[in-house]
Amino acid sequence: MKNGVNQPYLNLQQTPDGSYTFYDCNYHNHLHSINGALTESQYVYIKQGLSRIQKETICIFEMGFGTGLNAYLAYQYAELFHKTIHYHSIDIHPIPLTLLPPPDFLNGNYAAVQVWNNIIESAWNKENRISDFFNIKKQKQSIIDYQITENIDIVFYDAFAPSVQPEVWTSTIFRNLYDVLYPGGMIVTYSAARAAKTAISAAGFSMDKLPGPPGKRHMLRAIKPL
Repeated sequence: MKNGVNQPYLNLQQTPDGSYTFYDCNYHNHLHSINGALTESQYVYIKQGLSRIQKETICIFEMGFGTGLNAYLAYQYAELFHKTIHYHSIDIHPIPLTLLPPPDFLNGNYAAVQVWNNIIESAWNKENRISDFFNIKKQKQSIIDYQITENIDIVFYDAFAPSVQPEVWTSTIFRNLYDVLYPGGMIVTYSAARAAKTAISAAGFSMDKLPGPPGKRHMLRAIKPL
């Protein structure tokens, strides 16, 4: 896979760990870390988030489907540990399928590539069963006016940074997430910006500022009290 401009506003870039990100020319920002998209997602959303949920059935809500990388890693986790995961993701501007090839870290593994494609190509606005342990529902929605109707265990908050997209980092949004999280549920995000901490804290969460993935000093994990 080579770097290159695939859309007038999206520039695909390889990252060192065999994954890829995009530079969005509209937002002047990358979707994932240029230091390693896979490494960042594994650390922030799986190691510091999903692996902390001690339940057999787990409901995940993701803000920002993006390249589908976080969803694929959640699928891997479900299969490895035999956890039933219901994955719900929203994205107001989905990336065209033609720009989302299987990443190099899959090493041409046919079964893994097939799963990647099944997740990426799964229909929007309906439930899709990927395996016995993993199903996904993707919706073309904005977090600003979207109402979550089911209770959830963990939120993968993967929006653009507060400096780039401040409208999706408000205390109102995080209060809505607080209301649908189970007690002990959490939000994990790569951002540790002051605006993120202020909005999340104002919604009632307790908060841990953790060491960040390569290229970032810190990340946030916010927990709804029991």
